[in-house]
Order: sequence, then C-alpha cells, then structure tokens
Amino acid sequence: MQDGIFITLLARELNRTLAGTHIEKIFQPSKEELCFVLSKRGFSGRLLLSARQGAARIHITQTAPQNPASPPMFCMLLRKYLAKSKITAFTQLGLDRVLTLELDTQSELGESARLFLTLELFGAKSNIILMNHDGRIIDAVKRTGGADSPGRLILPGAVYQPPASPARLDVRSLSNAELERLFPDEITGDGAFSALSETLAGFSPAVCRVLARKAENGLPLSQVLAEHISLISQDGQPMLLQTESGEPIDFSYFPLPPREPGQRALPCPGYSALLDSFYAGQEAAIRKKAKAADILRCVNTSRERVAKKLQSQRGELAACGDREKHRIFGELITANLWRVEKGAPVLDAEDYYNGNQPVRIPLDPLLTPAQNAERHFRRYKKLQTAQEFLTRLIADGERELEYLESVLALLEHTDTQEGMDEIREELAAQRYLKRPVGRKQPKKSASFPPHEFLIEGFRVLAGRSNTQNDRLTLRQARGTDIWLHTKNIPGTHVIIELNGKTPPDSVIEKAAAIAAYYSKGGRGKIAVDYCPVKHVKKPAGAKPGMVVYEGYNTVYVTAGLPATAT
Repeated sequence: MQDGIFITLLARELNRTLAGTHIEKIFQPSKEELCFVLSKRGFSGRLLLSARQGAARIHITQTAPQNPASPPMFCMLLRKYLAKSKITAFTQLGLDRVLTLELDTQSELGESARLFLTLELFGAKSNIILMNHDGRIIDAVKRTGGADSPGRLILPGAVYQPPASPARLDVRSLSNAELERLFPDEITGDGAFSALSETLAGFSPAVCRVLARKAENGLPLSQVLAEHISLISQDGQPMLLQTESGEPIDFSYFPLPPREPGQRALPCPGYSALLDSFYAGQEAAIRKKAKAADILRCVNTSRERVAKKLQSQRGELAACGDREKHRIFGELITANLWRVEKGAPVLDAEDYYNGNQPVRIPLDPLLTPAQNAERHFRRYKKLQTAQEFLTRLIADGERELEYLESVLALLEHTDTQEGMDEIREELAAQRYLKRPVGRKQPKKSASFPPHEFLIEGFRVLAGRSNTQNDRLTLRQARGTDIWLHTKNIPGTHVIIELNGKTPPDSVIEKAAAIAAYYSKGGRGKIAVDYCPVKHVKKPAGAKPGMVVYEGYNTVYVTAGLPATAT
C-alpha cells in the first residue's frame, strides 16, 4: 500500500542514501520506466523510476533492467539535460503521492542550472515529468491535455500544475489533545474508518481499515493514532506480506495482519529493498502464472483431443457389435444356396441359431448366392479385426487420458517455479510441449525434492510430478516401505518410509489424507489404496507415474495436510 505516508518514509531513506549522487548513465527499459546509474564516494547503484500502471514506484534496485540499443526520445532528452547532474534532494508534495528529484546540472553554455524530475504515483495516471527551474514542463513520459484531451495540461512549455487533492490534516502535526478531540472514544467500526479516511492526509483506505480494526479491540482510536505517529517518526518498519509459497501480496511501513491462513509478514532492511523485493516477486509470479497457463492450456487441449478421439472410437466399437449377425447371415445363405433365386434382393430363411425363427437376409442382386455369403463373411472378419484394433486403441487412449488427468491434479498443487519447470520438462519428454531451441534436458539428479512431512516419527514423501513419482516409488523407496494412492482418482504417489518400524493406523490415515489432498478427489471421504512398495509395478512403455499394484488395502479419509512439512 503505497500511500502518502509510505512515500514520506521512502523519501527520507532516498535522501539519506542518494542525496549528493551523480547520474552517470540514463536508460529507458520500457515506455514508462527509467533507470539511472548513480555514484558518489562510497556508493554506486541504480535508481528505478516507473510510471507503469500497477507498478508505479521509485527505489534503488539490485536488478539490471534492459538497456535498449535504440533509446526512446524521452531518454535522449533526459541524457541531454541530466547527464552528470547531481541529485540534491527528494521532496514530497505535502503528503501526496508526488515525489520530486531536485537536480543540479549545467546548461549548454556551462552555467549552473536547477531542474526538477517529478513522479506522480497515481495508478493509471502515474507520470514522470521533467521541469526547469521556474516549473515549466520540458517533457513527460505521458503527455496529457490539449484540445483533443481535456484535463490537466502536461505538455512541453506548459506551467506545471500539481494534481488537485482534498484538504485534509497532516497527522504528524496533531497533538494528543487534538487527536482526542478529532477522534473521541465513541467512534468505532465503520465510523472510525470514515473519520480516518475523511480527516487525515496520506492514509490509504487499507491503512485506515487496519487502524479502525485495532480500535475495535479495546484501544481508543486517538491512542491507536498516537502510537502510529510514533512509529512514523521512527521511520516505520518496512514489511512485506507473502503467501505461504513466498509470492508477494502487499507491502507497508508497519506490520500488516495476514488476510488468510498461511500468509506471513516479513521485515525488510529498507524501503527500497522492500519495493525491489515486492515487484521482483510480483513479476516472477506473473511469469510463473503465464507458464502455468501455457502448461494448463497444453494439457487441457491434449485431454480434449484424446477424449474426443475416445468418444469416436467407442462409437465405432459399438458398431462392431453387429459382426456376429454377418457371420450368421453368411452361414444361413450357404445352408440355403439352393433356395436363393438369381437376382433376388432378399432371402427369407429360418435362423437355426435362434430357434428357427424366420429371418430376412439382404442380398446384392448383382452377386451370386455364394458371393453374397462371402460378402457377409468378409464384413464379419473386417468388424472382428476392427474390434480388436479399436479395443487396443481405446485402452491406450484411456491410459493417456488417465496420465493427463494426473498431470492436471499435480498442477493444481504446484506453486513453485521449480515444480512448474519439472512438469514442463516431463511434458516435453512426452512430446506434449516443445523444448526451447538449444535447451538441454536437465539432469535428474538436479531435480528438486518431493514434499516431505514428519508424522509421529515417520518420514512421509509425496511426489511433485509424475517423473518424480517414478523416481520416488521405483528407485528411492524400499520394497518394505508403504505406497499410497487415491483409488481410481488421478493424484500423486505417497511413500511412508518405515526403516524397520511398523506404522500405527494413525500414520497410514494421515499419509492417506496427504494422498487425497494432492489428488482430484474433491470433498468428502476419499478412498486411498495402500500396499508395500514391492507390490507396485510399472508396465512396459507406461507413461510417467502410471503403475499397477496388488495386495492392497483401502482406507477412507478426508483430504488434508499435517502441520509439519518441508
């Protein structure tokens, strides 16, 4: 939550670190982003400035953004005006999300000059604006206004007008007595939220909501604010809110309460480090989701193709059910050759396979009786061959569909880049995806580990991909270990390592719950089969993760994970 107070604390940090630095290089990685290479005695680094919607910010970055071979016009303009200039200060407009770099530079005539580079951090309306010493705009990343675009004028030559903001109070200037007067004890709940958001400048709605919630827990709202002001005066505490798997959710200058179970708030060493970590993680999450969507689309397309083919093959197989009729017709024609009239379209005979019931057999008038009999025999043999062939094709298709369903089950629970890469490599090996040109197949020894749990002293492992399931069950596990898998439901392999011990029923049930969790089993009681690993075999030519087993027992459990996992 990058509100006015956050910008205040960020500006303090940037002033301490970057005031007095010189701009050595300027490049523009994208249309709405700039990167300055800065240096001074004892410091060198990069400053990122972004007006990109959803990612508008300014901070020191440890990453190295791309430097395009052909710089955009705005980048060329900045190089003309700001090359070798010195950053003297970062100043904020009140408590608005407007931050200005004050720069000392030299004119083309070698005279000292003062320029200003202002960042407006307002979502889709974010901008980066270069101005001269009297506030006249030189240029901006986004030009706005004019005859064709009504609104605030951001054009070269125009005098810069700050964005309008409602008149609200600066909480830092309020005494305890003023806080008690403005926010009496009887204000709670929605009233507290409204009072905060309508009275104080620089507070985002999310921060107002958190503070109002604190006041609901027994503390007077004025006291909550007094403690908050004290935190701000001490530079706050940069905090990053993450999911259980490490994906960034939000950030702030004070500890954020988790929104869902499993989330955690982590302190960061500074505000630049916080923003750099958050947006790097956010972009990594976006790339991961794009990869996941690519894999999911591939698997779903393949599954639909296989399912459609199976439907067609099953229809053809059903048509093969008439094959016995053609054999009987051929035999009845052969037994009644003497009764068939030349050129007759049908033969009326008695079906001695069906209690001599009368039957009408279609004939080809252009064929002899013997040829008609042979035609039905050929049709019977053709359908018989087709049935055998289709039966094999359908069995192969059902196995392929089962494999694709297992991949989908694993994808549902894959929340790491390593897991996504493992599944992608598996699909590439099975020719569902193409490997990028030049990429070598990774060594299996470098594969990341399976899910690991400790249940009542027993180590329990669960595969993250089908290739890992094969390694886990067929190579890593001992024959006496226990193997678990959901019954007739796609899912992962789970292994209980015994090490000579006998597990109680509670361990088997908890391990079965893990198998149910990493499956497409859904809700309610789920059947999970288990047996010694030595009873699990992999058929020749079977796809990754596909096995057969015998000598098993079944337990019914509710899906879930134990508390201890690595």
